[in-house]
Amino acid sequence: MLIKIAKVTILTTAVVLSGLALAKSTVNSNVSVTESAKEDYSSVNGSVRVADFLSVGDISSVNGNIIIGKAVTADSVEAVNGNIDALGPITIDGEVTAVNGNVSMRQAQISGLASTVNGALDFLDKPQLQAVETVNGPITIGDGRVAKDIETVNGDITLSGTQVLGRIRVLKPSQNWSWGNYKRRIPTIEIGPGASVQGGIRLEQTAKIRVHNSAKVPVIDGETDGPIERF
Repeated sequence: MLIKIAKVTILTTAVVLSGLALAKSTVNSNVSVTESAKEDYSSVNGSVRVADFLSVGDISSVNGNIIIGKAVTADSVEAVNGNIDALGPITIDGEVTAVNGNVSMRQAQISGLASTVNGALDFLDKPQLQAVETVNGPITIGDGRVAKDIETVNGDITLSGTQVLGRIRVLKPSQNWSWGNYKRRIPTIEIGPGASVQGGIRLEQTAKIRVHNSAKVPVIDGETDGPIERF
């Protein structure tokens, strides 16, 4: 996880800069997408805005936000030093990635990994997710489904009405880890009303655990910060 996310800045910047040869790439200006086209759209030092009811290719930005309207389909979405906001519903055939930015989506269907380094991941209104990862940002998932694992280092995880078919992992960073200004804090993992984590929770470092009486977590493996709190 950590190595993969750390490469995003270099890869995304290279894609955007090399994308100057493409018709829909800009530097120091914004990109506005108003009609469907299976093309890629990118900007350096500017935002990318996609209108409602469109189908597009890859969307990326460096030093700019990405704003996506309703009922949009895209191949992937990546931002470095910018937020990703989608009104939803939205369908992403690949990955959603942000470095130093938040991801907020409603009614999202994401076939690939959803990840951040220093930013929040917020998925509400019945999202259908493949896997979710963060280093320092909080993860919030409401009334959704995650097919594989949810992983964090420092970020809190809050689930409500969400079914996780894999497990939750609180990871210990490698000794060489320096990306994201790593500073240890004890995250809180909250499994709220109606949520379940079929693979249980694996703690590679200490975390605070809160589990609702209606939630289902078959096993919690590792050191908790105090007793498991039931609510």
